[in-house]
Formats: sequence, structure tokens, C-alpha cells
Amino acid sequence: MLREIRDRLLFPFARAAVNAQSTLSWWRARGKPDQVIFDRPYDGRPAMLLALYQKGRVRPDVWRMLRAARALDLHIVAVNTLRLQTDEIEALKEVVDCYIERPNFGRDFGSYRTGFLH
Repeated sequence: MLREIRDRLLFPFARAAVNAQSTLSWWRARGKPDQVIFDRPYDGRPAMLLALYQKGRVRPDVWRMLRAARALDLHIVAVNTLRLQTDEIEALKEVVDCYIERPNFGRDFGSYRTGFLH
């Protein structure tokens, strides 16, 4: 009985809280442009599009994935919804062909859209 009451009360509240947070993020991101930090021209190689959510520094597992993709000679486009430190961006230039930062709104679909349209 308590579980049923809890589920009836908490689920709508949780849904409303997530909806409010999403709406607030949308208002903050509205009108902010995507920033292409660096971009090498596409040369026809197979491409990899990576949606990132990395703040400050890139995680070690992401570095390993990027190096593996570079070893396969892929053209790598990375779209991040947070900001990286300047030295980290400089290090990315060795393995990533195009790096874009965009406002953090929504899910990864916006990052994929940005990468595809670029």
C-alpha cells in the first residue's frame, strides 16, 4: 500500500522536476551559437562522430577510444556540450579533426545533429 502511494506521488513530481529543468536549460541555451574550436577539411576518409559530455578534462577511456579511431585512420568529429581546458583542447588537436562546443541543452541528439550538419 505504501509503495503504491509513493509511486503515485513521486512519479508525477519527478517528471515535473525533470521537465522544469529541461525547460530552464532550453531558455539558457536559446540563441547561443555552436562554436567550432578547430576544423580540418574533410578528405573523404570514413568518419566518426562523437558526442561528448566532458568538462575540463577528457576521461582516459575517451582518450583510448580516440587513439584507436585515429589508428584506424578515421576522420573524427567531436561535439562537446561542456567546456574543456585550453591545454586539453590543444592535446585533442593531435587525434581529433574537428572539435565543436555547443550549449548544454537536451540529450545527445543535438550534438549528433550539430556534427552531421557541420
